[in-house]
Amino acid sequence: MISSYDIAIIGMGTMGSFAALEVVERGASVIGFDRYQPPHSFGSHGGQSRIFRVAYPEGSAYVPMAQQSGQLWDQLGERFKTKLLHRSGMLYMGAAGESFLGEIQESARVHQLHLENLDAWEVRERFPAFQIPDQ
Repeated sequence: MISSYDIAIIGMGTMGSFAALEVVERGASVIGFDRYQPPHSFGSHGGQSRIFRVAYPEGSAYVPMAQQSGQLWDQLGERFKTKLLHRSGMLYMGAAGESFLGEIQESARVHQLHLENLDAWEVRERFPAFQIPDQ
């Protein structure tokens, strides 16, 4: 029985479990703690849908980490012979000139991510569930 550990992880949801797996594979001993007994629906992994973003409004520094994370999810899916990350694209909407959208555009520009800018008519045509007004 191990009485000490190299790393302790608080929260064993999606990210905590993934982190534990990674450090164990690198030879470290790990102990994990979670407030709830798994499986539970209280973490970011619960609910009807989850989102995996690559272009961030919080800054372009997140992009390389998100890209590497996506690669790690793909590798883990191959290992377990199941698709864990389903890429579908993302639709951000807001008023033209809004800083939130500008930050996403800058994040995409810095890291050469594919990004489309749609006007209200194009959004309504391609995504009819959204009936946004012309600006």
